[in-house]
Amino acid sequence: LIGGTAQWIDSWTGHVSGLARERRVLLYETRGQGGATSSLDVTDCSLSRHVADFKEVICAAKFHEAPFDVLGFSFGGRVAMAAAAASHAPHIRRLCITGVSADRGAAGRLALKSWRASLAAGDLSGFAWRLLLDTHSTQYLEAQEHRVSGWVRAVANANSVAGLEAIVRQTHTNDPDEATHPLQLVATIRDRGAVEDGLLINGEEDRLSLAAAGRRLADEAGWGYVEIPGAGHAVPIDQAIAWRRTVLQFLDA
Repeated sequence: LIGGTAQWIDSWTGHVSGLARERRVLLYETRGQGGATSSLDVTDCSLSRHVADFKEVICAAKFHEAPFDVLGFSFGGRVAMAAAAASHAPHIRRLCITGVSADRGAAGRLALKSWRASLAAGDLSGFAWRLLLDTHSTQYLEAQEHRVSGWVRAVANANSVAGLEAIVRQTHTNDPDEATHPLQLVATIRDRGAVEDGLLINGEEDRLSLAAAGRRLADEAGWGYVEIPGAGHAVPIDQAIAWRRTVLQFLDA
């Protein structure tokens, strides 16, 4: 399980027990996320570097000894897709991606620019405010407004400017012809038969990965597609039960 840009291990505590009920779960912080920044060099935080890290983690945990499933959310979804598309990739049985699409749309591209500007200015709290407003649905923010300030502090305390800036600057592309663009990654995965099955999940109100573009990406890959009502980009948080149920149904099918 690979989380989104500013997530860390604690971001997934609400899901781990449910996901691990009938399977072994490996959750790790990538290079640039959370506490990983303190021990890992983030000079190279490209997707190819993340793929190499993924392989090291999988081998250290001995997951590579048998086919395994991979879940990836947002940035973590692109890492998972890049790992599946890589040559000599481990045997991935099922790949479940959330919050990735064929095109960000204007709002998504502008949001990414605002994140880069905040991080370039060393404003981690400002980045966190922008991130939370961009990724959650209006309904969720209305219900949780009293908690948002605390979440901003948690994101700022758990992460570093250097780590997040490296992720945001080095792992995103809007050019569909680049090898690391989602459309290119799914084409490689499809042509190589790199996974046995795939599922793409998007939120109905996602402003960063538009639902229509998500369906297009799933169609290009030949995967299933599920759109979760009432969810923004952060589907595993906005609609936690619906997301986890959808994931488990796919993995158990």
